[in-house]
Amino acid sequence: MKRLFPVLLLLLLAAALRIHTLGEKAVWWDEAWSVWTAQQSFVQTTEITARDVHPPLYQWLLHGWVRIAGITEFAVRYLSVLWGLLAVATVYPLTLRLTKRNHRAALLAMFFIALSAFHIHWSQETRMYAMAAGAATLACYAYLRTDRRWSLWWVLLVIAGTTAALSHYLGAFILVILNLHWLLTIRYRPRAYHLRWIGAMIAAGLILLLWIAFAISRTRTGGGDANAQPAFIFQLAATLLAVGTSVNVDQYVWPTLIVMIGFFIGLALYARRDWRNGLLIFLMAGFPPLAIFLLSMPNRFYHPRPEERYLMIFAPVVYAGVGIALDRLRMLWRALGIAATIGLFGLYGYAYLRDLDARYMRDDYAMMLRTVNLLAKPDEPIFFVSGDRYPLVYYHLNRAANGYSALNAVGMPALGDNADGMISTIIGTNTRFWVIEIERSLGDPQNKAIPWLDTHFTRVLHIPIDYNGLTLYAASDKTSPTSDQILPPIIHEARPDDIVRIGMPPNQSVSLLHDNILIRTIQPMDTWQLAQFPIYHTYPPGDYSLQVGDSSYPFRITHSQPEPNPERNLNADFGEMKLLGYSLSTKSLHPGETLDLTLYWQVSSVPTENYTVFSHLLGPFNPATNGPLWTGQDSYPADTPTSALWVGQTIADHRRLTVPDNTPLGDYTFEVGLYRLETGQRLKRLDTTDPAPDNVVIAGIEVTR
Repeated sequence: MKRLFPVLLLLLLAAALRIHTLGEKAVWWDEAWSVWTAQQSFVQTTEITARDVHPPLYQWLLHGWVRIAGITEFAVRYLSVLWGLLAVATVYPLTLRLTKRNHRAALLAMFFIALSAFHIHWSQETRMYAMAAGAATLACYAYLRTDRRWSLWWVLLVIAGTTAALSHYLGAFILVILNLHWLLTIRYRPRAYHLRWIGAMIAAGLILLLWIAFAISRTRTGGGDANAQPAFIFQLAATLLAVGTSVNVDQYVWPTLIVMIGFFIGLALYARRDWRNGLLIFLMAGFPPLAIFLLSMPNRFYHPRPEERYLMIFAPVVYAGVGIALDRLRMLWRALGIAATIGLFGLYGYAYLRDLDARYMRDDYAMMLRTVNLLAKPDEPIFFVSGDRYPLVYYHLNRAANGYSALNAVGMPALGDNADGMISTIIGTNTRFWVIEIERSLGDPQNKAIPWLDTHFTRVLHIPIDYNGLTLYAASDKTSPTSDQILPPIIHEARPDDIVRIGMPPNQSVSLLHDNILIRTIQPMDTWQLAQFPIYHTYPPGDYSLQVGDSSYPFRITHSQPEPNPERNLNADFGEMKLLGYSLSTKSLHPGETLDLTLYWQVSSVPTENYTVFSHLLGPFNPATNGPLWTGQDSYPADTPTSALWVGQTIADHRRLTVPDNTPLGDYTFEVGLYRLETGQRLKRLDTTDPAPDNVVIAGIEVTR
């Protein structure tokens, strides 16, 4: 019981890390495809899976799961969490078996897989990788227990091995690796063991053959363009093991190299005492990257692009090697083992925090399709122009309907030369219908569909959403759709460049508030509207809310600018805007180099117009501009329309300017100010005597050799 307590704590840690923020990310294409496939009948789910490039077992389980748990982002991912926890739990007895009951090594292995951002990430996806990894780990553990005569461990080996292979085709490599290990150690086992092994592999092969016989004539061929070198695949695998992340692998070359040296030294020390189990870990670490590279090469069947998720299937067994290596380093030199453990913990903690920071709910298509679900009548068809985004359309429509949408949504195929005839056939006799545009250029690169519809029908309602849009077309009945329901925002956190959306009934206004400061109000309309509030970099971090009558919908803004702190004070007053000061990265630079200028503005009164800031580097005559201008940047301050600012707000306006290579040596100045884009008229300063200048001059810039 004393030894069981830390195991339970590590399981709780693993569960907490995998459940935390589980629903706080928008479903992506692959996840939406998994859910949409699982929502079909069992026969259709099997057929769709067979026509793809995956075996059926995960989709079969998800088929039943969504009917019990629902299709919320949290619910559809929880199945993967359970499989991920199974892998974490199995790593402990697996390591015990490999080390002949070394509890320290087993706990270390369990701790680092529990903390691995890589394993956490794929345990939070509605995909089959966590299931394949959990089954592969069980198969490896069962293999180590088959030292007895016919027993339940042989049954578990067959079931777990085929489960891994029927969850993902690459999962079959767990059986390949175990067979390689059996062959390389064949002389150290009795003849009776070999007969049992062959019998178990025949049983596993027959099970897999049943699916292969069904799917081989249906499975698609092809794949992606890989062009990956073997060195990259092994570098990717090493970085995942060393750091727990695959983002910017070149950034982690030295930490990865140091960790891998320690890993192989520790395993070599272990293999000196138990070379057969050491060989199993080396095979599990080295064979999958090589196999994935070979499969990624163009062939007649299917060649996937090498990606980190494929290595997920074999990772848990390799983490047993991590625990063993750290323990061996500690036995070699206590200080070295402790330092290696602390260093690896730091790398894993850093990777986890980075991955966690990137995980938050973005409103990509959800509010658009919830709007359709709310406003469309059952007899109004829905057409979407979206390229291959159809799983996302179906997922969000069903999600809005809490399971299965009654709306009839049909995707428009790519339009050929006879676009008029194709669209006319698709629309048929419908005189009132909806059109959803999701990255329309993917499905209609020649832009034929929308112009044709605009010519033949009237837009009753159009809601632009980023680069996408939602339109209700009609030929006769041109009444606007309406509802008395509010569609609450789906996000709880917003970051710069996000848009917070809320659906509004007729004759109601909505206001954006921050610390009781009114930022913006969208006035009521006589029809239902989807109110949209862009989040700019200048909105300070903190608590915000959308206020509709007596109802409040809170959310947080993060990752925006902190409180500005200028290095040089100016207090130049342009009326509605005041230039408090500036910061320069340098005052001396060479031709071709880049200079960073930060301007600090304060809002004196809410601007009635959207002013543009100019920042120009002036010097000797420049033939290219026919004047003294050598480089410059004109834009809104911090990319924020000034009419979206509020009184008292202070913002940092970062500008990066590159000095041309042909810039003459000498002294230069910056001029900064504001102007109206429509007329080019500059704002005058109010803090100086006549004649009032229309700029601020920053002198002392030197271009040198």
